[in-house]
This record gives sequence, structure tokens and C-alpha cells, in this order.
Amino acid sequence: MRRCSSTTTPSIRWGPTPTPQARSFPCCFTSRATAGSRSTAPRSMCRGSRASPAKAGRITCSMASSAWRRCRSCRTRCSPSSRPTTPSTASSRSRTPASAVISCSTTCASSPAVSACSPRRMRTELINEVAAQVCGFEKDYEPLRARRRLIYEGLSQGVQYVLNNGVDGDIAEFGTAIGFSAYTIARGMAIYRQAYAERIAQFGMRPKTLHLFDSFQGLPRPDDAVDLHSPYVQAGVWQEGTYKALTEEELTALCASVYDADKVLTYGGWFADTLPRIRPETRFAMLHLDCDLYKSTIEVLDHVFSGKRIADGCVVFFDDWNTNRCSPLLGQRRAWRETVEKHGVKFSDCGDYAILGHKFVVHAA
Repeated sequence: MRRCSSTTTPSIRWGPTPTPQARSFPCCFTSRATAGSRSTAPRSMCRGSRASPAKAGRITCSMASSAWRRCRSCRTRCSPSSRPTTPSTASSRSRTPASAVISCSTTCASSPAVSACSPRRMRTELINEVAAQVCGFEKDYEPLRARRRLIYEGLSQGVQYVLNNGVDGDIAEFGTAIGFSAYTIARGMAIYRQAYAERIAQFGMRPKTLHLFDSFQGLPRPDDAVDLHSPYVQAGVWQEGTYKALTEEELTALCASVYDADKVLTYGGWFADTLPRIRPETRFAMLHLDCDLYKSTIEVLDHVFSGKRIADGCVVFFDDWNTNRCSPLLGQRRAWRETVEKHGVKFSDCGDYAILGHKFVVHAA
């Protein structure tokens, strides 16, 4: 079997595979090198077999390759065996073409075609290991349960923060629904009251009362212009009556089962009607706003800041901060921004909690 000689070390891009009849005839390759250009790599055309010129394969030579690949026309390998001299581009800037002929005469083999390369082995062990890790987490992962756990941790830590830092005032929640967060706060107040008994005595803190506000009829009708632009309202997620769950009596019984019954106060009705019922001397060390809508949130914030009911160091939790696609023009984000601008609130941003929530610590003016 003969091998071709070349002035370069070419790489080949092959065209259509010829017919079996074309494999029994020799191929001839001719290339030209152009002087005066940066590259002297010859471009070659396989003239194909004499029997079927239309089935000829096309090749492109490049000095970057180390050997010829298998020819699809004749299914044989070609490799450079000599290096004839080609015009040098370094000695001349002329664009006058010069020719360097490379000829190859090969007798095509009659044996079946053999692949010139072998496929890379797939690392199935690594792929299966990654898939097993992800599926392993999914077995014990329930999205709703996971978020509730984060809410539990966030609110429990809020109670710890208040007692550990001696923040004066009571704790209030606006929007109670099924009572999960209200019960979490009540239980935290009972547990950490004992855990921080010495610290509470050192600060001289009075016993804290838990204030729970809810209509016990679900959400009000979203009729405010801001709320009407909320994606949650437009999609029907938040609508009149949504989140109607425990009655006022059931909520009181739930929280009083773990905390002092005389220190659990419920306010049934719309916020505009129940907020004025708060005693004038009441201050708050912690607020949890789970009232979803912009209108409900701004009513609460405007009342507590206008009435100077926020103690120094009060922590404010917004349960729906990251809803509405986090738009600053909607929901609780807008309500907080307007409150800060209106009342000149000084605060520390304490970051997200429980996926959708966010918290701040308010400082005295």
C-alpha cells in the first residue's frame, strides 16, 4: 500500500462517502500553496475515483494536524513521508501565487471500512452518583414542610433576640390563618422566658403579652389600586376569603395551651377597626406581618409608627416580602418603603428568612 507525500502536516474534512464501486479505483490529490500569505497550508481537492467523480471526497489541509486521517473514498490511511520545499512566506510579501504539487496515488483496499476513532467511554459511575445524591435529598424533602420549618426557626430566633437583648414591649402578629406562626411565637415566649429568666431579671423586663390580629374571615377584597396590580391578585391566589382557617376561639385556645391565657389577646375584625383598640401605653418589641396585601400592611405600619408604638430594637418580620416577584412597587416592599420615607424610620436590614420573608430591626430616632 502506498502512502502520500506532503509539504505539510494536514488535517482532513471529508465530504460524502463514495459508493462501494468507487472504492476500487485510485484517488489523486493535488494542492496549491500561495506565497505572500501568512499560511502556506495547501488546499487540496480529492478528484475522486475514475468510476464516480461525483462521489469524490473533499479535504482541507492544515499544518496543525500531525497525520492524515482515514480516507472515506478509499478507506486507507495517508501520512506524510517526505517534505518537499514550498515557497517561504517570510522571504516575500508578493501576492504572486506559486504552486507546490502534492500527488498521492493509492490503490484502494477491498477490505470493509473500519472506524478511524473510538468513542470516549461515558463515565456512568459519576453520573449515577450525582443522580443518587439529588434523589436522596428528595426522599425526605417536602417544600411546604421545609418552608414552615424555616418560619419556625426565624420566629423562634426572633423571640430569643428580644429576650436576650432586653427589648421592651409586647409581641404582635397581624394575620394568623391556621395559627402555625402564632403558636410558634407563643411556644417560644414560654420556653425562652425560662431559658432567659436571669437575663430578663437583669434587664427588669415586664412579662410580655401576645397580640393576635385577624379578621377570621380570610383576606379582605383586594380593591386598592396597588393590590390590583399584584400578580398574586391577578392570578386569584389572593382573593376575598383566602386563608380563612381557625376561629378566634380556636386560636385563643391553641396559644393559651402553651402560654399564659391572660397574656394572649385576640383582635377579631379588619385592621382598620381593631388597631384603635390597642391600649395607648402598649409598645412592641416584635412584629410579624403576615397580611399579604399592600393595603393591609400599610394600615398596620402607619398606625404603629404614627402612634410611637415601636420600641428601640424592635424586630419586624414581613412574611410576604419576596412575593409579587420582589417588585418594589407592590405589596409589603412598597408599604415598608413608604413608611420609612413618611416617618423617617431608622433601621438595620437583617436579611431574608424562610424563602419569602424578610426582617428589619428598628432603632429609636
